[in-house]
Amino acid sequence: MVSKVAAGGIIIGGAVVAIVAAFLVSSYAIPGKPYPVGSHIVPNPYVNRGFGLSIGYPDGWSATEFRRLDANTTTLVSFNDSNAAIDIVANRMGPGESLDSIDAKSRQLALSTDKSHTKSIESEGPGTLAGQDVKVRTWTIATSGGMYKQVVYHLVHRGFLLSISFISPAGVYNSELAQFNNSLKTLTLF
Repeated sequence: MVSKVAAGGIIIGGAVVAIVAAFLVSSYAIPGKPYPVGSHIVPNPYVNRGFGLSIGYPDGWSATEFRRLDANTTTLVSFNDSNAAIDIVANRMGPGESLDSIDAKSRQLALSTDKSHTKSIESEGPGTLAGQDVKVRTWTIATSGGMYKQVVYHLVHRGFLLSISFISPAGVYNSELAQFNNSLKTLTLF
């Protein structure tokens, strides 16, 4: 089972601040910290006009939209069922940063931090998604709670690095991945 907290706690393919963002998302009940807007108000497809994107999510999955975490990072939305999670995180890009430079920093950060997990890269490379260049990385993650697989798509849109990630226990990853791929087909950037 992948809960919002478990998925947020092991987001490892996001941009440099995504790990901090994941911690903040997992602690949203602390006063003064961000908190979810609520799953009952998130339509399918999810539309975020501020960040210029729309994406459908699997029927029967819950959806929680989050408020800004800090000046540079926003977890836009998390979609979940009992076996998987899809998270979309937006990280403001700094001057001179590019998809390649942030993706490289993210990769290094994921491999060098959070010693409570063992991470390895299964595959990585360039691609396209919604007409945009992307960097795609698939991870295997060993935690005290079990083995997980995660795929992360990084793309640049409106001055933000969008990290769209999917995570699931390794044993159900392939069957759950089809639903994520169907969601990716609905991604529209505007």
